Amino acid sequence: MEQKRLYIDLPKGEVHSRLIPAEWVRDFIGGEGVAMRLLWDLIVSDADGTDPRQPLIFATGLSSELGWAGFLL
Repeated sequence: MEQKRLYIDLPKGEVHSRLIPAEWVRDFIGGEGVAMRLLWDLIVSDADGTDPRQPLIFATGLSSELGWAGFLL
């Protein structure tokens, strides 16, 4: 199954999507791992965390996909 990521550029008013590479899904196991990989690729290393160039990523993890969200053992 193809998985996509959505890019929203608020200042420019642009929206586009890109496919998530299958190897990311395999290697990083789930949404949280893929989000960390995406952050690694997009982060601006010479800017602080409040810089507008820094990405803001919303992602779900494996537990939410399986219906375990909010369940505590």
